[in-house]
Amino acid sequence: SLFGARALTKARLNGIRDARGDAEKAVQERRLAAQLAPNNTAVLDGLISEAANLGVILLRQPDPEAALKATSIAWEYVDKLARENGVGNKWESDKPRVALHHGRALVATGHFKEALPVVTLALEGLAARAKAQPNPNLDRMQAWQQLYRAQALYSTGESAQALAIVQQSMNLLAPMSEQPKARDALLNLGEAQVLMMRWQPAKQLVWRQRAITSYEKAHALLALAGDHEAQLQALQAMAKP
Repeated sequence: SLFGARALTKARLNGIRDARGDAEKAVQERRLAAQLAPNNTAVLDGLISEAANLGVILLRQPDPEAALKATSIAWEYVDKLARENGVGNKWESDKPRVALHHGRALVATGHFKEALPVVTLALEGLAARAKAQPNPNLDRMQAWQQLYRAQALYSTGESAQALAIVQQSMNLLAPMSEQPKARDALLNLGEAQVLMMRWQPAKQLVWRQRAITSYEKAHALLALAGDHEAQLQALQAMAKP
């Protein structure tokens, strides 16, 4: 628990690289506990949380292959507990939350067909939460998560639908990105603009500059790190003659 808490604290303070070691140690300790008590749901529940958190940190580094290994652990055990503990158990509710990270890891590693139902489950979970308790952050997260659905669709031949989804997400994220403290919306918008840059070669220069602007605005609010920093550097390098 202490290793996991320290990893999350470092990650929230933008120390993505420093967070990895603690997060890996947290999962290692949880797995040892699970070996000692394989039928203890509290122990397995802790493993699910720590593995999912490790996956998020590794996605941010970015180290997608390692992230997928971590989220696969969380996905395996949340599915196991959801199936074994009767209708309405807590892991049925937790499964869409784990799907948020597992779906992203699947997309990041090119497992697009497998990712589609996982990302869809994550979106269904976000929609249910937003319906129960409307929240602008949940709206943002839905727009962001749709980008992963779009990538899965695009890579399985549904390019027109994928482009439409990204455009819809940008329509939602753009006004959010103009609000105070809109760093997350700016990062999500930049991610969408990078997809448009890749998928609309004729407008590549326009989309690239828009993405650079979004990431630079986010950087002005708080210095970029990990995958966000790498993405901005790659975009800036492309813009140089």
